[in-house]
Formats: sequence, structure tokens, C-alpha cells
Amino acid sequence: MSDIFIPMKILQLSPRIPYPLTEGGSIGIFNITRQLSERGALIYFVAVSGNRDTDCPKELSKLCQSVLVTKASKRYSFAAAARNLFSPVPINVEKYHSRKILKEIISFASDKQIDLIHVDHLHMAYYGLALGKLLMVPVALREHNLELKIMERFSESSGNPAYRAYAKSQMKKFLKYEPSICAQMDKCVMITEQDRDRLLSMRRDVDAVVIPAGVDTDFFKPADSIGDENTIIYVGGLDWLPNIDGLKWFVDEVMPIITESKRNVRLIIYGKGDPRSVDRLGNGKNVIVEGYIHDVRQAFMKGRVMVVPLLAGSGIRIRILEAMAAGKPIVTTSIGSEGIKIEPGKNIMIADTANQFAEKVLLLLNDENLCRTVSKEAGSFVSSEYSWHRIGDMFWRAYNEIIDKRAKSSRDNARMGS
Repeated sequence: MSDIFIPMKILQLSPRIPYPLTEGGSIGIFNITRQLSERGALIYFVAVSGNRDTDCPKELSKLCQSVLVTKASKRYSFAAAARNLFSPVPINVEKYHSRKILKEIISFASDKQIDLIHVDHLHMAYYGLALGKLLMVPVALREHNLELKIMERFSESSGNPAYRAYAKSQMKKFLKYEPSICAQMDKCVMITEQDRDRLLSMRRDVDAVVIPAGVDTDFFKPADSIGDENTIIYVGGLDWLPNIDGLKWFVDEVMPIITESKRNVRLIIYGKGDPRSVDRLGNGKNVIVEGYIHDVRQAFMKGRVMVVPLLAGSGIRIRILEAMAAGKPIVTTSIGSEGIKIEPGKNIMIADTANQFAEKVLLLLNDENLCRTVSKEAGSFVSSEYSWHRIGDMFWRAYNEIIDKRAKSSRDNARMGS
């Protein structure tokens, strides 16, 4: 008699509707859903959206048994910031918390016979832990970033003294809140070894495993053309403060050094979000703000070099992996490349000062053979190490182990009680 296949039922909790795939956060969430679904899991998806449009996209519906989209106000205000001074929960996590939303999720999930709860981002852990206790099922937290590290770096790098002071107060909350929440999870799925090691240095009792971000290597492939030798591109969310700060640094500090040596060079800025956040950087001549682009591969083809001037952040930059898979030579910082097993000078360029950054960009702009070599190495590297299929297998094994462990514990407890 053959074994009967019983599909794994997963409740996935997301702080956004992960579509369209215009930035790293959505790409990471959506592809985890896709990989688990393709392996036979039944996904019941919950998104807490800050948008007026709460319709679930068809692409997400195809992967899930059912989808609940609930709306929360995610805007910051002076009043909310003042109230948060007396809360142990960091403000950019607390703004997601709602008893009303929790009741909606309970109503949605209570009859689904869930086997495991997958939580995307620390912001949704409040709901995951509550549902885990109610449904008596294991909870896994996917830490796309170690949030305390982002706040720590922002408190050090922000040029605004008021922002720095407030960020330091928030960082102190993260130092207590994030490790405490992670310790309550059945598994924390970290995106880099650096993030895992930092977390374990604060709480040794966290059950943490590293599963990196992935790339759709069927969609992103090296192009024949290496792009215009006088064009630099930037591709990244224009609604995330570390991206905006890094971009401003590049335009103000690095771009003048580049144009002094190579006058015809221009920078084209692509990204989802409000272009007004970086409008002052554009001059219509050598710095052009294009904003959203539907197919990011078209942006990759425009320029000879892509820059990722990140000065704060955590986790893995999925756009870097995608650009490498597409064979685009990249110059980034040590923070930008963090968590990726890169080989500087071979498949990517790393620079942490304005002069070094300009030097690496100019080197690639002026040397077509070097560009082609870096392009080839980057594409091969990502294809072998970061394909979504490989990442999906890692999630599938980890989640089966969690469920088996919980089932064994329940059987052992039943025997002891009999």
C-alpha cells in the first residue's frame, strides 16, 4: 500500500501585499510563497497592507488556497512618535499591531487546520505568536533583515541630528525586543550568517538557521550588451530611508569625482516609491530620476555599471543578486554586499569611501574587457549559489523538520501522560 501524501498547511503572515515584484522585500516574500506552493504546501496568506487598494493580485491567488488582505495605517506622526517613547515596542514594529486585525486573522485561520505559521519580518511576529498559541502549532520567523542592526547603523550614519537621536532611542528598544521575540519562535530563519551570529550573541537560546535570499535565474540572465559606457544606473526602493541616504551620499560625494575625470557620465535612478524623495538629486543633465520601471532588466541593460551605495542596512540586497544574475557589474559598499559570498574584484567591486567608490566605477566604465569578465563571473556565481529552487529546498527541509519535531514532542508528552 502506497503512502498517502498529506500536504503541509501553512499560514503565511506578511506586512505587505508582495506584488508587483518591484523591490527586495516583495520579491523575497513572494518567492518563498511560490517555492513552498510548488512543493505541495497549501498556503493561507495574510497581508497587512497600508494601501487603499486591498485587492489580492492574481499572481498571489494562483499560489494560495485563500488570501486575507487587511488594512492598517503605517504612517508616522509626531503624536505616535511621542506616545512610543513609553512603549517597549519599536515604533516601526508597533505601527503594525492591531487587536482588530488580530481578530480578523483568527477568524480567517481558525478552521484551516494549520500545520505551521510562517512569519515574514519581525513586524508580524505579534500575530504569529498569538496564533501559534491559539492553534497550538509551530511558528517560524523569516528575518529578512536583523532590524536592530538597521536602526543601529542608521543612528550612526544619518546626517540629521534629530533622526540620529531618535534612532538611538529606538535601537535600545530593538536590543531588548527583537532577541526576546526571536527566542519565542520555534525557528528563526536568518538571511545571513552575520545576522544569525549577532542575534545569538544576545540570546543563545534562539533556534536559528541561515537560509539566504534567492534569484529567479530563469528570468535574470546575462545579456549580450554590457550597456552604455557613459551610463551608471541605480535600482532600488525610493521609499526606504537607508537607500535614500546612500543615494544622496553618492550624488553629493562620489558623482563629482567621477564627472571630473569623465565628463559625459550620467546617473539614471530607477525605483518604486515617491520620486520626490530624491527629486532634488536630479538635474536633468547627468543625474536623471526615472522612478518606477516595470521590467528591471531594461534598467540593467541601460548602464555599464550599477551602484549600490548603502551606508546602513542588514540582510541581503536582492537587487544586487538579480543584477549579478543578469551579468551587471556592480560597485557597492561592504554593508551593501553583506551576507553575499562575493569575491571582491572578481565578481563585484567593493568600496567604502567616496574616492574608492569613484575609482572602482571609473575602472569599470573605462575597461570593457574587465566589465565582461566581472559580468561573466557574477552570472555564474549567482546561478550556482542563489537560485530560488535551491533556497526553496532549504525552506522545505527546515519546515518539515519543525513539524516532525513538534509531532514527536506531542507523542512523547502523550506517552508520559498515559
